[in-house]
Amino acid sequence: MRKLSILVLLNFSLLAIAQNQIPELITDRPDQTESSAVVPRKLLQIETGFVMEKKQTELSEEKLDAYNTSLLRYGLLDNLELRLGLEYLGEKASIKNIDTSYNFSGLSPIYMGLKIKIME
Repeated sequence: MRKLSILVLLNFSLLAIAQNQIPELITDRPDQTESSAVVPRKLLQIETGFVMEKKQTELSEEKLDAYNTSLLRYGLLDNLELRLGLEYLGEKASIKNIDTSYNFSGLSPIYMGLKIKIME
């Protein structure tokens, strides 16, 4: 039992030390602009979420959904990150006075890019 207690304490001590080495998490989601920070070298950051929008008028109703909007960010260098994004989109619209509606859904194009930190 004593060995188990020592092992548990050692494990928590190592976790506390490791947490001091993790940099601050700065995301590029869910806002409309990008932050100026890049992901540190050799770290992977996954940002995901969803967006729902509904527009309604006297004549029509439109519902737009983006499920699993994901952005993968990987630090290639201290000032350079690789970015990969993907979304699953859905759109449903209908006209109230007549029995007309349409549904569209599917994956958006995958986008890939780089983010470079030029100066502090």
